[in-house]
Amino acid sequence: MFKSLFCTALLLLAVEKVARAQSTDLPHQLAKTSVDANRPDQVLAAFLNNPAIDDSFRQDLKKDAALLRSTNWEAAVPKLAGIYSKQLNEAEQQSLATFLATTAGKKFLSVQAEALSQLMVHAIVSKQQTRARQSFESVLKSTIAAASPAARAEIERALRAKPLLRKDLLGKWYTQDDQEESFAFTGWHSKDADGSNISAGVSLDHEAKTYERFIDRGIWEIRGRLVIEMNFSDLEWVNLFIIDKLSTNELVWRIVDTEAPLNEWILSKETRTPIALPTRPSGYEDLSP
Repeated sequence: MFKSLFCTALLLLAVEKVARAQSTDLPHQLAKTSVDANRPDQVLAAFLNNPAIDDSFRQDLKKDAALLRSTNWEAAVPKLAGIYSKQLNEAEQQSLATFLATTAGKKFLSVQAEALSQLMVHAIVSKQQTRARQSFESVLKSTIAAASPAARAEIERALRAKPLLRKDLLGKWYTQDDQEESFAFTGWHSKDADGSNISAGVSLDHEAKTYERFIDRGIWEIRGRLVIEMNFSDLEWVNLFIIDKLSTNELVWRIVDTEAPLNEWILSKETRTPIALPTRPSGYEDLSP
């Protein structure tokens, strides 16, 4: 009988020891899971792959990305485990571990790098928008003042026109100009309700055999029939467009050239029909930044 009780006691002690070890190891497991899901190099990689990030900004961060990739993140696990041990009690640790082991928990972990990178993008774009808006009005005023009398009169006429609905311009518009044998352009621009604007395109010079792809980001506004755009890459200049026609699937506008005669302003016709940007043809030099 005593032998049986002794064996039972040993068994209970063993179970308690295993439970204690598992409990002690739980912060380490949570830390390892957290590091694997939120590694800064993976977050930065997702951030740099976001199309909302300026190419110049992307180039500046390449060294940081290389440094983060070479970092031994496993060495950070014990420090993170210490934080979890201090800030979460055993029941909270267990609840968290149980959730992360579920299908929903695993999916939650799989999107962490992308989610954190979106927060970084939001911070950068918000700062760029703030800087652009600080100089927007003064640059617009000086651009109109420096225009030729004919161009200024046309701009002011567009400003006084019956306002178009802002919502009708939102979303993507596509254009393709391949009427000239030696030159072709394909592009799109996308306008959001928050005032952000993205333009992308490809230029092909068939005579020089060059290919150039670009993407610009900035802010936009519409006043009357005048669309005003400012790119983050040049906060001392605004692009002006006068809308001649706007329907559900068609946008026709003139690109304002403040120095050229009105009859030389480029007329652009765009639609909602998606057009893929062409890839670089064989034998063409890539001039893309």
